[in-house]
Amino acid sequence: MKKSLLLFVAAALAAFPSYAQVKEGDVVNLTDNMLGDVFVVVEKTAYVTVYANPDALPADALEIKDSYSIDGYVYEPLAIKQSGFRGCEDLTSVKVCGAITTIPSYAFADCKKLRTFTEAKSGSIELIGNGAFYKTYALTEINLPKCKTVVDYAFNLSGVKKVNMPEIQYLYDGAFYGCSNLSEFTGGEYLREVGGVAFCNAGPITQLTLGPNLTKIGSTAFGYMSALKEIVIPESVVTIGTDAFRGLPLERVFILAPNFMDYCDKSKLLCHQALKEIYCPESLSADIKDYIATGSEENRPEFLAKDAIIKPLSDIVEVKETSTPDYFSAIDKIDGVSFITLFDPATGNSIPNIGAGYHITENQVGLRYWVDKLNLLKYVTNVERPSGIENVETTPSENANNPVYYDLTGRKVENPVNGIFIVKENGKTRKVIL
Repeated sequence: MKKSLLLFVAAALAAFPSYAQVKEGDVVNLTDNMLGDVFVVVEKTAYVTVYANPDALPADALEIKDSYSIDGYVYEPLAIKQSGFRGCEDLTSVKVCGAITTIPSYAFADCKKLRTFTEAKSGSIELIGNGAFYKTYALTEINLPKCKTVVDYAFNLSGVKKVNMPEIQYLYDGAFYGCSNLSEFTGGEYLREVGGVAFCNAGPITQLTLGPNLTKIGSTAFGYMSALKEIVIPESVVTIGTDAFRGLPLERVFILAPNFMDYCDKSKLLCHQALKEIYCPESLSADIKDYIATGSEENRPEFLAKDAIIKPLSDIVEVKETSTPDYFSAIDKIDGVSFITLFDPATGNSIPNIGAGYHITENQVGLRYWVDKLNLLKYVTNVERPSGIENVETTPSENANNPVYYDLTGRKVENPVNGIFIVKENGKTRKVIL
């Protein structure tokens, strides 16, 4: 009797197997080629960091899915282990799930046959870690629309040709160092920092966007790029490293940074005999001319851009008054200005294009324009009509009805003193000198 009971219990247990409870620190086989380290368990859901199975490296296509159901548990990948898939030489494509926001250090380094890398959920990845795609020779394109940061040497010696990172803010040291196939880089409007040798020895790209938030350009950041012909130094730049522009085939530069002369000598921006045009504010023109003429101990004048024409930024666009009484004006642009908008500098309101020109009713007009497809040049200026300034006063009107003052860039001024201002009162706008 007892023996029969024992046999019945054993059969019941065999029919309903019990599973070991998953705990933090466990390693699970998610697929034949991928392991996961459990770091958090919530009821029957375990969150894991994934990496290659060292005994059976993944080959061909790798997809890191949103979840894996194994033995009554759901395993959800939230991260990739550092160097997790490094050296998987037969890996040709990678697709990562939407929960992964960071590609960590050396995650796919030395994956020499890796051709494509994609997100399952577009915009999920925000950071690329140190050396993450080092020596991925076969990689041709990167499309990361929400990536904000690329860390040191992330794509060093990669074969990447096209990069789409429209929201990129930080490109640290060597981010694209030695990417000799790089021909197109979409992004840069929101850049804040470009690190040392970030694009050194990259090519054959001819243009890069350096937007109005950029503050730092590192040493040799753009050094020896084989085809870079044009670049803008935004007004926001306060630091430029040694040899930042050394060895480039530059033909045209736009210098907006007011303290550029502090870094002119060591940056090597003007050490290009192929340089044909230099656009800069009037305040820099004389200093740049003197520097090119006399050189320095380090940069002798015969190696500088002696044949370059130095032009004020105002030459880029010109508002021309017509004979019509409503000041219907046309715009002249230099070659390369691809897009332009006009605005009222006092209110910031845009002035629409009407036919072949603009209806300008005030004494000043603000200009925003872009140079070429990739070179963003956001420069705001004020242009006076050739007929002169009307109603100039030396003091504000004593009968002013709550006048509002603006400076010549359109910023509101609470207590205007000693200068030229735009004042709006009683529904009219005029320029005053205080």
